[in-house]
Amino acid sequence: MYITNFTDSFCFLFQKINIHFFGHPPASYTLYYIITEQCSQWSSFKTTAS
Repeated sequence: MYITNFTDSFCFLFQKINIHFFGHPPASYTLYYIITEQCSQWSSFKTTAS
């Protein structure tokens, strides 16, 4: 449960921070791309699991 909340918060904050500072970076911005990918997989996994 704690991990769920942490991951949700992290993904939410990460997206807010990146959009605020970088706008929408290109896919070549590797770290952003990887984390965004993980976050979207996480949310679809969570939807499936519940």
